[in-house]
Amino acid sequence: MVLTMDMIVKTVDLGKTYGKTRALGDLTLGIRKGEVYGLIGPNGAGKTTTLALLAGLVRPSSGKAWIGGVEVRPGDGRTAALTGFASPQFPLLDYLTGSEILTACGRLHRLGRAEVARRAGDLLEMLEIGAAADQYIGRYSLGMKQKLALCCALIHAPEVCLLDEPFLGLDPAAIFRLLGLFRRMASGGRTLILSSHDMGRMERLCNRVGILHQGLLQREIGCAPAGAGSLPPPPPALESALWEVAGGPGERELSWI
Repeated sequence: MVLTMDMIVKTVDLGKTYGKTRALGDLTLGIRKGEVYGLIGPNGAGKTTTLALLAGLVRPSSGKAWIGGVEVRPGDGRTAALTGFASPQFPLLDYLTGSEILTACGRLHRLGRAEVARRAGDLLEMLEIGAAADQYIGRYSLGMKQKLALCCALIHAPEVCLLDEPFLGLDPAAIFRLLGLFRRMASGGRTLILSSHDMGRMERLCNRVGILHQGLLQREIGCAPAGAGSLPPPPPALESALWEVAGGPGERELSWI
């Protein structure tokens, strides 16, 4: 792969080992601004490790990664400000409430209190968990925790979103709204890197998909997703039936992202 200046995310021979186990090896990757890049592969293929390395949450055993031209290093606020990360493998703090952790995330990214409150309200409304905002996270269901983690990743409107299994445990309405939001974000120039076992959604959403196996990038596939300005593909028959019974979920706009 030829890495060029217009790539906002770059890796060269990026690798991570745990003892004698290779979680990721020799990953060279370049992703352009406004691209949606997908990672697929079996469990243990290296998808979560890749995203955690790019987020600066794990120190690489070899190679380097850059976000926005800055080398990714654990604890470096420059790349942390550019990225939003969510993964079921990195759980939230159960002893905080939903509002408390969203406020903490927003303030850590230097947002004013009023702006944090506005954005948190928008995100909680979009994913329909506002009623649980003052409950402790330990009482949340799997799907509610997933929604809250996505809110934490998005509240500072990051340039690069690193989302591990973002659709896991979510209801159809939340998935519908997220797909629309992700398309609009990419159309506006933000970059998303997603991992998922949902092949259909990845093919409809991503510009390119990388196939990881045994810690190595084995192949890349180009896709042709529907853009934010085009009509989304028609929903499957079951989804259409659900909207007829429960009412369509409708789009939710976030003016600040």
